[in-house]
Amino acid sequence: MNIFLIIIDLLELIGGVMIAFMVIKVHDRIVEEYRIDRKVVKVVKREHLVTFTGIGCLTLSFILRMIYYLFL
Repeated sequence: MNIFLIIIDLLELIGGVMIAFMVIKVHDRIVEEYRIDRKVVKVVKREHLVTFTGIGCLTLSFILRMIYYLFL
């Protein structure tokens, strides 16, 4: 087990999640402040789903990597 690899993976996870949440906040602000049609709102909601799926994938990847580092 190398503690530096764990720290690198943890920082990568935190950075990816922070970027994803900022994208969601920007989309929410655009929807609130600008008058856009329903078609665009649907696209933004779909992008939210994809973003949350990406956060889930990053988190799962981190957990699996930690299991590998610590137990295998």
